[in-house]
Amino acid sequence: MNDKNIYKRIAMIFIAIYISITSVVSAALLISRQSTAENQIRGRMSIADLAIQQQSLADSSKSIEENIRQNFRVETLNSMLSYCGIEAAVFDKNYDLIISTTGDWSALHENEDGTMKTVFISPADYLEKEYIDKAADKVLFTTSSSDIGDISQYKLKISGYLNDNRIIPKAIYSEKYIIKKSSSSSISLRAEPDETFPLKNNSQIYDGTETVTETVNDIGIVSLPYSGYSGLRCDKNQTEIRQFVCDAERLKRIVSARAESGSGINEQEKEYVQEKEYNYTLSSFQNGEGESFHIAFAYKYNVLRDSIFLLIILWSFSFVVFFTAAAILISGVRSNSKRRNELEEKRRYVTYALAHDLKAPLAVISGCAQNIHENIMPEKHKKYIETIARQSDKMSDIITEMLDMAKTDQTKLSLTCLSLRDAALEVWSEYEVRAQQKNIRFEISGNTDIRADREMIIKVIDNFIINAINHVNDGGEIKINISDSRFEVFNSGSSVPDEMLSKIWEAYTKADNARGSGGTGLGLYIAASILDKHGFDYGAANTEYGFSVWFTMT
Repeated sequence: MNDKNIYKRIAMIFIAIYISITSVVSAALLISRQSTAENQIRGRMSIADLAIQQQSLADSSKSIEENIRQNFRVETLNSMLSYCGIEAAVFDKNYDLIISTTGDWSALHENEDGTMKTVFISPADYLEKEYIDKAADKVLFTTSSSDIGDISQYKLKISGYLNDNRIIPKAIYSEKYIIKKSSSSSISLRAEPDETFPLKNNSQIYDGTETVTETVNDIGIVSLPYSGYSGLRCDKNQTEIRQFVCDAERLKRIVSARAESGSGINEQEKEYVQEKEYNYTLSSFQNGEGESFHIAFAYKYNVLRDSIFLLIILWSFSFVVFFTAAAILISGVRSNSKRRNELEEKRRYVTYALAHDLKAPLAVISGCAQNIHENIMPEKHKKYIETIARQSDKMSDIITEMLDMAKTDQTKLSLTCLSLRDAALEVWSEYEVRAQQKNIRFEISGNTDIRADREMIIKVIDNFIINAINHVNDGGEIKINISDSRFEVFNSGSSVPDEMLSKIWEAYTKADNARGSGGTGLGLYIAASILDKHGFDYGAANTEYGFSVWFTMT
C-alpha cells in the first residue's frame, strides 16, 4: 500500500470516528435537554394549574368565571408560562373563553384619581416584526456598567389614546438613559431621545370613530410577554400556538371524546396544525356546586432548534480535536515513511558502496594470487604477497567499520563518568608512530568530565583523530581543544568544499570523493550516529588554516 492510500485510510477512519462519537454525544445532549425541558414545562403548567384552581374558589359567593376574571391577571399568566412559549386558555362550562395568554405589551397607567391600572397594546397590529424585535431588545437591554457616559437602560414609550384599557398609539418610541455624575458620590441618569419606530401603513390609528376615554402621553412599557425559548409572544409562531389553544371547537371535541371513552383528565393529546406538531394538555375541574371549567395548555418545543448553538460548538470543537489528531498521526506516519524510505535508500547505497569498496581489493588480491599461481615474474612474488596482505587489511578495516556501524545502531548506552582529555590522549597514543612518520605536531588543551558511554565516545574521538591524520599535510599540526561544553579536533591543510560540509556525516561520503584513498568513508557517519544517541550536537567547519570537527555536550 502506497503512502497516499495510507493517508486516505487514516483520514477516513478519523472521519468515521468523528461522526460516530460526535453523533452519540449529540444524541445524548438532545435527549438530556429534551427531558429537562419537558420536566420544566410540566412543572410550569402544574403551577399555573394550581394557581388558577385556587383563584377560582377565592370567593364562594361568586362564580368560577367571576373569581378568575377578578383575581387572575393576564400578565401573571404570561409570566408563569413564559418558559418555552407555553400558551394557555381557561374556558367556562359553556366553552366560552375566560382568560388566556396574550402577545400584548402591558403598561401601568395612572388614572385621574391617582390610582393605577394596566393597559395593553397589541404590537403586531401596529409594528412590523423587525421593529417589534428591536423594541423588545430595548426593553430587555441589561448592563452591569457604571462608567460615566455608558447607557444604563432604555425605556419604551407610547403616546396616543385609550379605549377602555386598550392603547391606540400615535407614536411608539424609545428613550435611553445615560450614566452621569451627580453632586454626591452616587450616580444619576440623563434621559435622551433614542429611536422612533414607524407604524404600519394599515395601522388602526384613531380616526374619531372609536370611543376614546382619554388622550395619553409617555406611557412607559414595563412588561413584555417574553419567552426564553420562542421569543416574543407576538411573533408568528406564538400567535399560531395561541390560536390553537384558544380554539373552543377543539376543546369541545376533546372533552366529548374523553367522556365517551371514560378517560380521566390531565391526559395529553397531540394535534397537528399546518403540519406543525403542538403538544396539547387539558385539565377539567368542578367545584362543590357542580360548576366546571377547563384549562388548556399548548406548546411546541423543538429541542434541535433550542440546542443548535451548543451543537455547533460541539461539532466544531470535535472537528478541531479529531482533525488535529488526524493531522498529527498523518504527520507521524509521513515522518516514519520518509525515515523508512531514507533508510531503505541508505541501505541500497551502503550495499552498493560496500560492494564497490570490497570489489577493488578483491580484484587486486585475485590478480596477485593468479600471478603467483602461474609463476609469472617470480622476482615480484614477494611484492604480490605484500599487496595481498595490504588489501586484506583494507578489506578487514571495511568489514570492521561495517560491524561498528551495526553495533552503534543496536547497542544501548552505558553511561559512566569520562575525562575527555584522558580519552583523547589514550586514542592519540595509538597513532603517535604514524603521526611521527608524517612529522605531525600535536597539541591538546583543556579538560572536562562528561557522563557518556565510554566505549562509544572513544570511538568518536578515534574517528575524529584518524580523519585529521588522513587529511593533514606532512609537517602539519593537529590540535585538540576541550572546554566545559565542547570537544574540537583541528588539522591544518586544505579545506573541505562548503557544499560537502553537511554531507561528510553520511555513510561512504568523502570530501574528495576518492574512495581508494584514506579511510572507508564510514568514520564520521559512525561518529554522528553515536553523538545522536547521546543527544550531542556536532558539526564541521573550514578555518583560515585548515579544518575542524567538533561536538558539544548539552
